[in-house]
Amino acid sequence: IFHTNDIHGRAEGSDPTDPDDRGTIIGFARYKTIIDEAIAAEAADRVLVFDAGDAAHGTNFATLSKGESIIELMNLVGVDAMTCGNHEFNYGMTQLKELETKATFPIMAANITKTADHSHFFAVNSKTFQVTASMKIGIFGVDTPETKVKSHPDNTVGLDFGAGPTDDDLDVFAEGAQAQIDALVDDGCGFVIMMGHLGIDKESDIRTDLLIPKLVDLDLVIDGHSHTKLDTGMTVKDKDGVDVLVVQTGSHFDNIGKVTLQFSGGILDSKKAELLTYEAVKGIAEDPAVKAKVDDFNTANAVVLGEVIGKTAVVLDGERGDVRTRETNLGNLHLDAIFKRAGADVVLSNGGNIRRSIPVGEITMGVALEVLPFENMVTVIKVTGQDIIDALTHGAGSYPGTAGGFPHVAGMSYVIVTEGVGEDEKFVRVEDVKVGDDPIDPEKVYTLATNDFLAAG
Repeated sequence: IFHTNDIHGRAEGSDPTDPDDRGTIIGFARYKTIIDEAIAAEAADRVLVFDAGDAAHGTNFATLSKGESIIELMNLVGVDAMTCGNHEFNYGMTQLKELETKATFPIMAANITKTADHSHFFAVNSKTFQVTASMKIGIFGVDTPETKVKSHPDNTVGLDFGAGPTDDDLDVFAEGAQAQIDALVDDGCGFVIMMGHLGIDKESDIRTDLLIPKLVDLDLVIDGHSHTKLDTGMTVKDKDGVDVLVVQTGSHFDNIGKVTLQFSGGILDSKKAELLTYEAVKGIAEDPAVKAKVDDFNTANAVVLGEVIGKTAVVLDGERGDVRTRETNLGNLHLDAIFKRAGADVVLSNGGNIRRSIPVGEITMGVALEVLPFENMVTVIKVTGQDIIDALTHGAGSYPGTAGGFPHVAGMSYVIVTEGVGEDEKFVRVEDVKVGDDPIDPEKVYTLATNDFLAAG
């Protein structure tokens, strides 16, 4: 079983022969060769290829075609099934359904139903594979209920994510997952896989390490969402105390996951999880047909992306671990620009809205669109001082851990208070909130500029 997660549009492989290319992206063309070599060694029905979500959004390569370029490459590679990630919804429900029709494999999320009639949003949500004469493997997909707040709320109107009225009921979510497992077992599957875009971030209420202890008869979880790199997987005990293997590759196509299962007479003899790193596979030749398709997309996109719109004398820091734990110079530049243009009292945005750094030198339109890929609009709203305090408290609540909601601000300042040290440090509150140089008035109405994602609530 080969698996990927959170590729986020990284389609083109890095070039190890180019001294200026210091990337670590494996890319679809190299991935295709790896898969073909495995099929040649093992036979096609014994090689499975899965993706655990957030593949079709995150770079200009993906967003300029609204995800269709990524789906086309996944078709060429031979993906057998994909679970939907929260960012697959960024293009809206209509475009996501269009991507589903273009994919030669099912895009799955069994927990997503329509509130109007309770029917499933996706046409296919589980799949079985007869890998030997006596062994059938079943897989089903689930997507994080956080999608309702980690994609624009307008993108999921009318959908239920199977976690209760407030989308955080783990027991309700577990009931739905167990029903999928039971159905596959009843269908004769001797090995059951959950492909979950759930992750293991502590900020998440519905996450893999909390869900497994409420389930039985699950053998493997191919995970995503938290961008966690598990070199040889991890195990979590299920409801009966049985170890369930969990695998995840990190993100951005830096690694390919590989799980090797060995069966004898319908009985699992062994399972092994490993990661194929960029360093380990960078010498593998890229598949010519897939590489040509990538080049075609790049040629078409270059007209828009190559325009130079500015330059910087310093590195502008948009690294995930930085913008989700503190303000950075790129966050300050982004918000100060909004503050200057919008004319609002204050500006607030979330660190998760910033998706990459900018190196020293010329800044192209392509780089700018990768920094802010969500096509958000600056929106000015009226809020009370208490609303601002509440938003800061919510956004900073995971500190010192990383969270996409970490508040970047302009026109105001705040202090995060914690207790404990080291691994025991935890958030207590925000205090000393100021608008300009004045303490914030909880009763006063202020104008606040933000992106339309946050403005929507």
